[in-house]
Amino acid sequence: MNTKSTLLGALSAFVWLYFMGWGFYNFLAVDFFVEHTVNMPQGVTMDLGMITLGSFIQAIVVSLLVNRSRDFKFFEGFKTGALVGLFVGAGVGALQYGSAQLVDLTAVSVDALWSVMYYGMAGGIVAWVVAKQQVA
Repeated sequence: MNTKSTLLGALSAFVWLYFMGWGFYNFLAVDFFVEHTVNMPQGVTMDLGMITLGSFIQAIVVSLLVNRSRDFKFFEGFKTGALVGLFVGAGVGALQYGSAQLVDLTAVSVDALWSVMYYGMAGGIVAWVVAKQQVA
């Protein structure tokens, strides 16, 4: 495994995950999720440091998984990332719904679908960046 291409892939995935997550949850879908909130505690604030750290950890994991597949076509990276998205969106979403029910089942379903596309794109971006590094 090439460390340089793994880190460049992780950095590019981080940019996607951080800014598209911010754009989706804070602009595109904010009204939808507010309408589907069930038990959200009052006074919740965002910790940008932890959001940044979490996005970076996710980017590293996606990059490592895409690099392990050794197939650096965009769609192959997308499939690997989509599996991560299925795990996070559907798996973790179902666990959170079953334990805390902060949002209703509709919001959990929409978030699961978004997560598959969101992490799928991150995986595709990693595969594309790694492929470009191999050519250079």
